This record gives sequence, structure tokens and C-alpha cells, in this order.
Amino acid sequence: MSKKNFLVNCAKSIFALVTVVMVSMAFSACSSDNKDDEPQLKQNALIINGREVAVKEVVCYTDDECIYKIKVFFDNNRMEELRFLLNEKVFFNKVIDLSKKEDTPKYWEVMYDDQAGNRKIDTWSKPDNKYKENEEIYPVFQKGSLFVVKKSDNSIHIKLEGKVDGTDKGAVYDLGFLYEGEMKVVKE
Repeated sequence: MSKKNFLVNCAKSIFALVTVVMVSMAFSACSSDNKDDEPQLKQNALIINGREVAVKEVVCYTDDECIYKIKVFFDNNRMEELRFLLNEKVFFNKVIDLSKKEDTPKYWEVMYDDQAGNRKIDTWSKPDNKYKENEEIYPVFQKGSLFVVKKSDNSIHIKLEGKVDGTDKGAVYDLGFLYEGEMKVVKE
């Protein structure tokens, strides 16, 4: 092999290597861009449109049918609240896609009231064809997921991430919520 052929082959190899490195950097840069749109989760806190609020208290109302009404309060006067309504047998221990309506007899609900107690998020997974005529149809999230695990009789893990249209026209909320800890249990 002549010196000229050797240099040409080396140049081709270097060009191929540089191309591979540039393409892999482009892909990794694109994948990290998507994460910037979502709120970063913090332990035992709600992040809603960039505002972080620490959990003050979690109260869980339950009945004999395994329906859990989980109320998460962020202030002492219980005005700001994130509420979940879930059937333990259907929705616990699995990731729930909050952008889909459930075609089951059991539905999930996620609600949020602001610091003044005004309802800002009100979602329900009931399919549109199950509503009665003239009954208000509740939305689901644009995108989102919810995961709930009961750790013990009075301890729970909740992870919520999503983007949802608010009750005020044009309002959109990005929210992230991560909680692991005790909850006060009230039997109804």
C-alpha cells in the first residue's frame, strides 16, 4: 500500500468517526430538550407552573368499596388542595395514563384548588359517551401520568406529572407532585 492510499484511508476513517460523534451529540442534545418542558419533581412538594409548595398534611378518606379520596393540603387553613379519587383495586400499583378516559365502571379524578380555594383543575376519566344529556363533560390531561402505592395502612407514595387545561378558559397547568410519607386515614 502506498503512502498516498494509506493517508486517504485514514482520512476516510477519521471523517466517519467525526460524523458518528456529531450525530450522537445531536441526538443526546435533542433528548435533553424535552425534559426542560416538564417540572422537576421534589420530594413532598407540588410544583405547579414553576411555583413550589410543600405538603402540610395528607388525609385519606376510604370506604368499604376501596374508594380512596386522597386530599393533599399545602396550607394550614386547607384552602390549597390537590385531590385524588381512586379505586384501590383498579388504580393502585400501576401507572395511570391521565390523558385517556377509562372505559371501566370505575373512574379516576384529579382536582386542584388554589390558595384562595378556587377550583383550577377538575379532571375525570369518565368516557364522553357515559355522560347524560346536558351534563358537564370533564376533561382529562393533555399528557400525564399518576402512580399511587399504599406503603402501609397509614403511608402512601404518590407521583403525578402532567400538563392539563384548567377550569379558567385558556389556562394550562404544568404540574409535578411527589409524596412519600404518612397520611391520616378516615373511614367513611
